Amino acid sequence: MSPMCPMTTILDDRVWTRAERDALPADKHRYKLLDGALLVSETPHLTHQMMVFGLYRQLAAACPPHLLTLGAPADVELATDTVLSPDLLIARRDRLRNNPSTEGEPGAPRLAGPPELAIEELCASSRLIDRG
Repeated sequence: MSPMCPMTTILDDRVWTRAERDALPADKHRYKLLDGALLVSETPHLTHQMMVFGLYRQLAAACPPHLLTLGAPADVELATDTVLSPDLLIARRDRLRNNPSTEGEPGAPRLAGPPELAIEELCASSRLIDRG
């Protein structure tokens, strides 16, 4: 049985930019960009979180010191119009930066380019997007 997953909405009525996505309010939604389309999903459910963080613990324990395991939100910028936030990722420590924050504090981690490993739990509502 698949876990309950938040519904993903695709807003592709226009081309969104990273700056526009970053200006959206901090609310219960997760915002990603895929080829200029804004993907909007709700905060993950408990079952999803339990599965992801169980896997996180195992990966973090196995990572060598030059790699870091991160959970969402962590931006992976693949292009100016494609910024994703996988459930989990493993990246080289020396390639990670902090996103700027509106409050002056460091924001979520940011990675320019692909991570060493990206993991996204497949859900019925986002299966086509996640596999594409």
